[in-house]
Amino acid sequence: MRFTRETVHEPSTFIDNRHMSSKIIEAPPFFNARVKQGGYGHLTDDFWLWRTPHRGFSAFVFTLSGSGVIIMDDGQEIKVGPGEVFISAPQGQGHYEYTPKGQVWEMLWITIWGDSPIFIPPFSDYEVRQFNNIEELRNNVQGIFREELYQDHRSEGAMEKYEELFLISMERAVAFSESRSSHRHRQELSQLWVRISRTISDDWSLDRLCKETGYSKSHLTRICQELYNKTPGDIITDMKMQQAKVMLINSVQSVDIVSSLLGYSRLSSFSYAFKEYYGLSPREYRAKYTSLKV
Repeated sequence: MRFTRETVHEPSTFIDNRHMSSKIIEAPPFFNARVKQGGYGHLTDDFWLWRTPHRGFSAFVFTLSGSGVIIMDDGQEIKVGPGEVFISAPQGQGHYEYTPKGQVWEMLWITIWGDSPIFIPPFSDYEVRQFNNIEELRNNVQGIFREELYQDHRSEGAMEKYEELFLISMERAVAFSESRSSHRHRQELSQLWVRISRTISDDWSLDRLCKETGYSKSHLTRICQELYNKTPGDIITDMKMQQAKVMLINSVQSVDIVSSLLGYSRLSSFSYAFKEYYGLSPREYRAKYTSLKV
């Protein structure tokens, strides 16, 4: 008798609903990670799925937008929204997933065999974890599907690159390799770094960073040292120097303008910081890496 591990009822109408083909699953990145199946879709309230307990594989359900409901065998009802991933371990209890009435659930799901070298849940049943790289996950899985269908001489290699990027995104999202507190801090701070990169000319003092995060100066400094082995000030300097390099090489803006766009009140301060970082003055760096003259 065939043992059924999953029963699925898919909507008769849906916005998008795609399953990974054997070509995708058998490509080296997914094959080596022991990916069993996967898919992506915008599922209406006609969708439901049942997974049996003790399946031998983990289930990862990422909510990208909308909402879903998961009911465990023990009766626990779990509501998941954007930025939440439901993870069920290989030996965990069974569960029932469905889209709430009137909702559309944009979800990305992956099942992975229990002997995976990188995705072994550090728990025996299930958990819901937070993640903040929604666009990263969405773009990479859509890239996998797109390259599978492109079918030119580069598509197979491109698809495998997207699979590699997807697995990196997935590792970041589930964060099995670091503590829950470290993962939470990393997610909170990654959002802060995005805001800073977009407003790099602002005065991002330590006092302002603490106000943005709600951390004390000592706590923020300790977290940054633990996660990045750098102080908050060093991280912002890194961001400014990386942006400075891009602007010097790829634009014709004067060094004075670049300095101002990066939030330096004096050109001499920018030039000193840049030379300390790269070993060359901004003008020397531009002359070395572009055709522009000093």
